[in-house]
Amino acid sequence: MIDREKDPFVTYDLDHDRFYSSKENNELQKPISGLLTMCVHLGYNCNLHCMYCSSKDYEGTESPFILDDLEKFLLRNNIPRVVISGGEPFLYSEKLVQYLRVIKKSGAYSFVSTNGTLPQNISQEILDLIDWVDISLPATTPQLYQEIRGSDHFYEALSFIHRMVNANKRVRISYTLSSHNIADVFELPSFSKTIGVSNIRISHTYGLKEGLIWTPEQSTILKARFSEIYPEALIYTPLSAEELDAYQRGYLLLAPDGFLYVFNTSYTNRLFSIKDAFLMENENRIKQKSQENINTDQ
Repeated sequence: MIDREKDPFVTYDLDHDRFYSSKENNELQKPISGLLTMCVHLGYNCNLHCMYCSSKDYEGTESPFILDDLEKFLLRNNIPRVVISGGEPFLYSEKLVQYLRVIKKSGAYSFVSTNGTLPQNISQEILDLIDWVDISLPATTPQLYQEIRGSDHFYEALSFIHRMVNANKRVRISYTLSSHNIADVFELPSFSKTIGVSNIRISHTYGLKEGLIWTPEQSTILKARFSEIYPEALIYTPLSAEELDAYQRGYLLLAPDGFLYVFNTSYTNRLFSIKDAFLMENENRIKQKSQENINTDQ
């Protein structure tokens, strides 16, 4: 793994949530080696039913109690960034606190991915422990929000965002593009400025069977709109094939079944259980298996 003190090949910019090559200041100049991010799914239960959800087929699956294993794994592999996801993590608020404690103890930074509809489940300890919160918000109006998510939790999500912003937390809005909001996305500059969130991630609905067309020209137009209306905003647009490849190489996922996967929970990406990880040479096995999976996908 990367020894970030002796070999600072990759550096992590916490305030902007970006990895960079310390040599070229661009993570795509050379292949990323080592594990940069671990995503931990607490469970797949969710209070929403979004049409583009990739986790709904797993709903009901609960996470085994693997905190001790996770702590050892993080410490041994020097992983700088841990994403907590679901399902909806704030449905598991007690478990969320436990995992945030372990992440903080390991020296890693925490990043919680949420739909933001449960502001009542935000405790002071969560606010104290969390480093980043990523709030999925696929619309800038309550009407479109309900059409996409089948619920009227738009204002709860705004309340969640306001609470995080007022607590001076690092906040990002994740806006997932679909054929339903392809026009609404151009309202994001004004909307994000109004609510005070300057980090915006825009992604595709990968795997959704619909004729979504999003071109580099549209990305350019959207960025120009942000430059005009909200120049302080930092925009993450859909990844190119090269960027996605680099991202996958450094991304490991811990599923609720206790198994580790490369990038996502598909059978071909499955590695081994986190318990078994300590019965083998972690570094070489993970790197080798990760590269094999990526080469197979290509």
